[in-house]
Amino acid sequence: MTRHSAGSGTRHDTEVSLSVTRDEIIGHPTWHRVSDLGIVQFRHDYDPELLAAIAARAKQLKREKAHKRHLNLNYMRGAHRYIPEITELINWPGRRERASELAGVELEPYPLPVISAIITFQDADRDGSVTWHADGVPVTEMIPLEIENLVGGELEIYRGDYEEGIARQSRGGDPVPEDRILKIRHKPGWGILGQLMRTAHRVAPIETGHRITLNLNWRSVSKPWIDDNTITYLAADNPELEWEEEYLQDVHEVHIPAYLDHQKAPLPHGSAR
Repeated sequence: MTRHSAGSGTRHDTEVSLSVTRDEIIGHPTWHRVSDLGIVQFRHDYDPELLAAIAARAKQLKREKAHKRHLNLNYMRGAHRYIPEITELINWPGRRERASELAGVELEPYPLPVISAIITFQDADRDGSVTWHADGVPVTEMIPLEIENLVGGELEIYRGDYEEGIARQSRGGDPVPEDRILKIRHKPGWGILGQLMRTAHRVAPIETGHRITLNLNWRSVSKPWIDDNTITYLAADNPELEWEEEYLQDVHEVHIPAYLDHQKAPLPHGSAR
């Protein structure tokens, strides 16, 4: 176990059980990223009773609000719109500062309500476990709400280039060596913060038991355009498109101005844009 801090001005001394940079995961430097963050597992300070209340309400709403549309994943989109306790957790004192310290860059909650907070249900039967993919959102925080009799279900991250990883998995019959898979077991009281955009990952098949997880998504304040949530990707999960106008407004009012400001900024000596 280590204690993580982020230099002067740090407000947290967070216990970390695992920390792997993005370059260490992928195996080479990448440009399309918000920071050096790869994956971090950290001890959180969220109220267990609050998490239990969110889990209980999620189970009540599951039949009505959760859907399984692709990636073998059954989840509730925009979960904070139905479970107000999630908003309390989003605004938990010090949460944003801690996430920013762990990521090494200032983060803000992902602005689109349809995808900013989701609850996943995973088991060996009807709910399934998510297949190999890469996230659309830049950074996600995974908070276990309930883990019962779970065998399997680890977060598995492919050590290598995303394109290579997805191609290998899509071919089938081409097992990936164990040393190319980073496995992380979810633990009560611990969160996982990951920059899983353009990083191949999945939930390992579940043999027995189940897990309910709250995913709260983030993006970079200074580089909001570093984001793989295309309209097509979002529409695969949210085909009603009621979010389209909000999405386009964010691109016009936030993404484009920030990108143009970034392009005008002077480059560090010896580097190229």
